[in-house]
Amino acid sequence: MKITINKRDLSAFQFSDELKQKIVDTCEVVQQKKDEVALRQGEKVVRIPLYLSGESILTHYNIEKDKKYTICRVGRGETCPTSLSSILTNQCSPVTGIAVQDAIKVIVPTRHVLEWQSIYPTWSKFLIKTITLGYTSVLEKFHQNMSKTVEERILEFFSNGDFTEIRSIRMTHQELASEIGTSRVVVSRVLKNLERSGLIKLRRGKIMLKVAG
Repeated sequence: MKITINKRDLSAFQFSDELKQKIVDTCEVVQQKKDEVALRQGEKVVRIPLYLSGESILTHYNIEKDKKYTICRVGRGETCPTSLSSILTNQCSPVTGIAVQDAIKVIVPTRHVLEWQSIYPTWSKFLIKTITLGYTSVLEKFHQNMSKTVEERILEFFSNGDFTEIRSIRMTHQELASEIGTSRVVVSRVLKNLERSGLIKLRRGKIMLKVAG
């Protein structure tokens, strides 16, 4: 079923009214289901998504280390910084994009991504902001991995989820390892220690977390 939108649906983006109308008139709107892959690492990038709702994670697989790393998350009012970079540099995607929530996205093809830079100042500002925030996110990940222990990174990841009572987090040890940038073996060892400390309980495919409110 075709999804239609109007300018109000683009309220999360600081675009001019003229640009919003152009997007409504010329761009396709798609729905992405949770766990659906929108783009795979190594594929040619021919469009960027504007997220109206939902969220995706961008992961990079390192062949030499046989590890998968979470680069960043993309949600409402944002686009994928790596897809934008790939279009601007004419390179293939360095990441795989997977929906962690059902998402509705506006699809902007390459020709519009490039043409609108010289036509709409608000579009140009959006692209610059996206690249800058993407770069900052990578630096923060690097700093976190260099300065914090795995236990600290795991606890910080849990606390960022705003848990205030016992909750069931559906996440495998490998998925958690990808989020914080380490190996599954290390994550499993640390989680066992946290379980012995009474902070969590481990179940198959999920983690029961208790954080004081």
